[in-house]
Amino acid sequence: MRSLLRILASALGALLVIGETLRSYGQGRPLAFVVDDYLIGGGLILGAIYFNADTLRRRAAFAAAWAATAGGLRELLREAARYDGRGLPQQHPG
Repeated sequence: MRSLLRILASALGALLVIGETLRSYGQGRPLAFVVDDYLIGGGLILGAIYFNADTLRRRAAFAAAWAATAGGLRELLREAARYDGRGLPQQHPG
């Protein structure tokens, strides 16, 4: 199970870095909005490498990397839920 989690963390970390690079290339986005995904993706990759031996400290580092990723994805999904398929803010009745 631990090796599966390490593989998933490495793959997700690499996808975050690659996806952020493709999304931001040539867009003129502020550096802070680009670097945050690099840090989260790098944290996942380093956490997966560091978790090769199961100690409490390494388990905590791995869990912290997953927690940072979950927090970032939560904000991404929250922001995406505000818009309809055409990129316009949703109108809620009421």
